[in-house]
Amino acid sequence: MKTGIARWLTSASLLAVLAMPVQALAQSAASDDATQQEATAADEIVVTAQYRPQSVQDVPLSITALSGETLEAQGITDFRDYAAQIPNIAYGYTQSLGGTAQTVTLRGVFGQNTTGFYLDDSPLPGSIDPRVLDLDRIEVLRGPQGTLYGARSMGGTVRLITRKPDANEFSGSLLGRVSTTAHGGENGSIDGAINVPLVRDQLALRVSGYWEAESGVYDRIASAAAPVDFGTIRDVDSSERFGGTIALTAKMGALTFTPRYMFQRGTTEGRSLADVNAGNYVQERLFNIAEPGSDDWDLGTLTFAYDAGFGTITSATTFFDRRVEASEDYSEVAMLLFGTPAIPAVMKASSDYDSTAQELRFTSDFDGPVNLTAGLFYQDTSNRLVFPPSPLPGVVSNVYDQDFLTKTEEYAAFGEVTVTPVEGVRLIAGARVFDARVTFKGSQGGVAVTPASFTGRQKENGVDPRFAVQVDLAPDAMVYVSAAKGYRLGGVNAFSDTLCLASLAAVGLTPDEVRSYDSDSLWSYEIGAKTRWFGRRLTLNGSLYRIDWSDVQQGMSLACGFGVLVNGGEARSQGGEIEGSFAATDWLSFNFGAGYTDAHITDGGGNPAFPNGARIQQVPEWTYNGGVDAAVHVGFPLTLHADYSHVDMSYSRSNVPATRRVRPAYDMVNLRATAHLADVDISLFADNLFDEAANLSDLPSLAIELPGRPRIVASRPRTVGLEARLRF
Repeated sequence: MKTGIARWLTSASLLAVLAMPVQALAQSAASDDATQQEATAADEIVVTAQYRPQSVQDVPLSITALSGETLEAQGITDFRDYAAQIPNIAYGYTQSLGGTAQTVTLRGVFGQNTTGFYLDDSPLPGSIDPRVLDLDRIEVLRGPQGTLYGARSMGGTVRLITRKPDANEFSGSLLGRVSTTAHGGENGSIDGAINVPLVRDQLALRVSGYWEAESGVYDRIASAAAPVDFGTIRDVDSSERFGGTIALTAKMGALTFTPRYMFQRGTTEGRSLADVNAGNYVQERLFNIAEPGSDDWDLGTLTFAYDAGFGTITSATTFFDRRVEASEDYSEVAMLLFGTPAIPAVMKASSDYDSTAQELRFTSDFDGPVNLTAGLFYQDTSNRLVFPPSPLPGVVSNVYDQDFLTKTEEYAAFGEVTVTPVEGVRLIAGARVFDARVTFKGSQGGVAVTPASFTGRQKENGVDPRFAVQVDLAPDAMVYVSAAKGYRLGGVNAFSDTLCLASLAAVGLTPDEVRSYDSDSLWSYEIGAKTRWFGRRLTLNGSLYRIDWSDVQQGMSLACGFGVLVNGGEARSQGGEIEGSFAATDWLSFNFGAGYTDAHITDGGGNPAFPNGARIQQVPEWTYNGGVDAAVHVGFPLTLHADYSHVDMSYSRSNVPATRRVRPAYDMVNLRATAHLADVDISLFADNLFDEAANLSDLPSLAIELPGRPRIVASRPRTVGLEARLRF
């Protein structure tokens, strides 16, 4: 506690110290207004959260929006960077074969597929983390968004909106970055974007791409039981990624056509996981066995938009393919299972995820008091997870293998109507009607299990409504209330009937009862206000909410070694957010945010892993953040930025009442100074200034977790670097 307070005070002092000399510099530069760069409150951001352009201040939702300019100015490159600026967002990690995959939680709604993830109009699996490159903005929508965004948005939706090709102006940028990471080594990256008008006002091409290499931070050493001391293998988890986007926009009268292709390739030489605790940068092993992985994906989209005068008809088609491979040293697991001497053993796995989605949508632009959005949606996904036979040389030819295939098909129709009965009052009502089918088949073998084949099927349908009332109290003040329902699709479980019969009976279940699990759903009730003060120098927004969650999909670990999802019990999450920005002067501005979430199981449904009153996993009670930006002139324009974020303690996803694992609270501080020299910006930065080793999640193993040695996803250590951006 004392350490946390000390760091908070140190961070606050840094912000104050940063501001003090800046004021003197600003006063001395007052005579050079032509070159003085102002630091004011962020320009008003226009979002499309409701599929129509609106100021973020006019949308009756709790939204955090980050502009492309903010993303670039703060050096934000991935999910962890921008999540630190969003109240009431939390995340843990699940097994992603090539590394890790974040499980995003908004307002305490924890679990797989509870937060929607969109790149423009394309739904994507939330486990991917596209590079933040050439984006116009990021929108984070809190609360159920099922009416417009479907089944995976019961807690909220994250939208990454790209910059579109511009047929009027040639432009581009090139960024190079070098840095060094504590406990690791040197890193480097380069990215760029170029926009080329081909036919003025009609045809344009936009291309962007990047490459980055990150040093590892973990060292592998021989454990006390190792047959041979192989020394110290440094930075075993170094990684490399590259990717790019090519997009074309063609305007033919009222019709706009935009095809786009995006790809990403990633490799890692080892797993970025700490043993036992987040601050441990040593991995003790029996053998020097590398654990490489790869994560490659491709995204193709075709978007047509027709301006009919009274509204816009949009067709969005998405093709997505992801291929992931991994390997893991399970030599010690083999010793535990079979009691053999130390034998090198490697477990491999791969997954292939394919998705095709089609949405046809109409967004009206009527002159009268009524406007609407309506559409049809279809998505077909396939996910195959394969573990090839895993031999233990000299002992058994195959410890374990599996081949699981899950297919999901979803149809939906949705609509939302906004009525303005009198000026300043808007009534909103909408609903989504859906029908979904999930099928599963699989097989498994090896001496660790009873060889078996599985099949399963699940069918669901329902309606998700949303209602809201918005009232403008003044030109710069509005309040709203809303009620919305969200849902998450059910699925099927894979387990061995023979091996798990006794384990299921011990908890009062039969194989038929857990063959599949149903969707879960929730109702969210929210009241909020959005305001601007003092000539719009101060923006202050806030909201309060309550969520009642039914038929919660809960994980249950069986004694047979399998895990299944079951429906049972209820949960409640309640809390609120406050966000704001303040332009104190023309050269100094602040931003701040805070979120509180009280999320508990109210009825465990008889599942011993979820007793009544237990806190929902991976949900901190408090999250808060703040930042300061200053612009001065010291012979050239100079901007200074500092930000701070805090995340409260929470329990990890491996949360069993008898052995609950705590993720301690943590604090992060980042600093950045940027010199603006003609068309070049040069920045010096320090990320994670105090080298905080934050526990972001403990991660399931590909095999089984060794007793007493959980593997932890930790924050990246302090990184200090230099970057230069050329604009043309």
